[in-house]
Amino acid sequence: MLHTMAALLQNGGVKKETSPKEYWAAIAEEVGEPVRAYALARLIDVDGPGQTGMFAPRPEWGLVFITDSALYVERGSSQGWLQRLVTNRPAQQAPERSTIPIDSMTKVIIPPPKTGLRRLLAAPETTVEIHHEGTPRALRLVLDQRGANDKLLIGILSGLKPGG
Repeated sequence: MLHTMAALLQNGGVKKETSPKEYWAAIAEEVGEPVRAYALARLIDVDGPGQTGMFAPRPEWGLVFITDSALYVERGSSQGWLQRLVTNRPAQQAPERSTIPIDSMTKVIIPPPKTGLRRLLAAPETTVEIHHEGTPRALRLVLDQRGANDKLLIGILSGLKPGG
């Protein structure tokens, strides 16, 4: 609380907003290479068929971005008021960033686009499944195909040649 108050006083009582361009420039500097694409994704954490339906853990939201050498998944710290009511995770917890080197990916599964009547009736979301060395569990990202950022990320992921 004191830290926040001190920051407000230093900035003249107004919290300085960071533009998206400034934010991604800072991220590129931090990871050491340009960010090719980014999207907000739902992160599904399911071990197997026994954890589906009402027994499935709730999905988290995360910021996903990709560079030439790695995929980064940043699980956010900001929760909405409804999330604070239904979870015991502290709201001010620092974001957790996972790094998956592209050369450690063993398989990337992106379902083919639906056609015909299925396309009209289907949800606009695509679940991308990324298998990688170091964990038996796949990373599952739910992306919205209608968004330009999501489309770009899906396109880059579909062009990867895992394990090769």
